Amino acid sequence: MDDSARAIGAAYDAVRYPGTPKPLAHPERLALLARLAGVDVEADGDARVLEIGCGTGANAVWIAHTLPDATVVGVDLSESAIERALALARDAGTPNVRFVAADATRLDLDPFDVVVMHGVYAWVPPAMRAGLLAAIRRLTHPRSVAFVSYN
Repeated sequence: MDDSARAIGAAYDAVRYPGTPKPLAHPERLALLARLAGVDVEADGDARVLEIGCGTGANAVWIAHTLPDATVVGVDLSESAIERALALARDAGTPNVRFVAADATRLDLDPFDVVVMHGVYAWVPPAMRAGLLAAIRRLTHPRSVAFVSYN
């Protein structure tokens, strides 16, 4: 993790940012929208889902709970948020979700069917934005769908 990413993670460690499920970014909804737009995606109930900037894990755990055959991975720069996400997943009994404290721009994982990045893009420096978009490109395949919100 470089100094810029470390500083962003530390800022989120200092403030307990509340997490909530994001229904607009649920993989089933994203798959439906993609199919309505004529895009054939592989975002079914057994999808591989990545959430970049997962925070305390509320959205990733909700996705894992509603799609028990999916594999869900949440990544965040904040180590304290990831600790809370791990506790939430354990308490919720969702074995199909895992969390990683890491810089998403440096992830080396197999491609995902769905990538969700809500509330991150607008809050990071421009160089990190470009790195995040490149990471999404690298971590997806031609039949993937990505949700990137800018707020």
